[in-house]
Amino acid sequence: MKKNRFGFPENHLNSETRKKLHLENEILRIKLKAQTGSDLQHDGGALPPEIEHIFLKNILEFEESVAHCALIRLYDYIDRPPYPAPGKLGDEELEKALSDLTDALFRKNITVDFGTLPDNRSKYLFIIQELFPQEINDIRIGSMFLHFQYEEFHPNHEKDMRARTMEFISDWFERTMGKFSWELAFQCALPDGSILPRQEVLKKFRVIFEAFTGFTDCQYLVRNVHFEVRENEMKGVGHVEGAVKYNALLENGEQKFIEGPFKLFMAMEDNCWRIFYFVFPGFEW
Repeated sequence: MKKNRFGFPENHLNSETRKKLHLENEILRIKLKAQTGSDLQHDGGALPPEIEHIFLKNILEFEESVAHCALIRLYDYIDRPPYPAPGKLGDEELEKALSDLTDALFRKNITVDFGTLPDNRSKYLFIIQELFPQEINDIRIGSMFLHFQYEEFHPNHEKDMRARTMEFISDWFERTMGKFSWELAFQCALPDGSILPRQEVLKKFRVIFEAFTGFTDCQYLVRNVHFEVRENEMKGVGHVEGAVKYNALLENGEQKFIEGPFKLFMAMEDNCWRIFYFVFPGFEW
């Protein structure tokens, strides 16, 4: 059976049913735009209409629920399950109590990423002391999950900046810098004060990548991470310094050895670090 580029079978609906679904999907889009201002564009019919229909209905159900929902404490949302005080629990009892709480959360479509928390007691305390008092929208949609991350409450800025650095270096060495390289800011601020849109920066990457057939013997070293954050405003600036070296392969088979220091300048808004300017061996502004 022929499949489209998403891996779904094509022409598995008769033409009348397909036409009816396309019409219903257009109506759902119009309704979404009227109620929320969202303008969802479909991808040229590549997505099967029945899958698109489910997707649009779920979005509409969510938006309508948000518009009419009240706020509720997370502990009340999961029906206030009893739990023992952590000070009275030994290690084995604590492990079971933690499992009971995560199960209670999961039954209400809530998951928790504990991140860098080192032990079960810390995880247990995080749930009962920080998650349970949180106010959330009282929305109950069977297919929707709510996900909490420890780092959202206690950001690890150095870890996040190192992660953005690794993403940048990986995208450079693999020559995959593109629209899904979210480590890059939407606008780059150059030293002369001018602003360069993200798309223009990506064009510069493409020009450089097209000049080579690949990069080999790639090595890097991160030497320093520095940042200043205004926690109350969830904003900050910082930079990561290090060095790289690699061989750039030319089309004629020759190799060009490139090495030197790099410096990635980052800014944080809404607890997300992005690179807004950089100095990197092999890249020219």
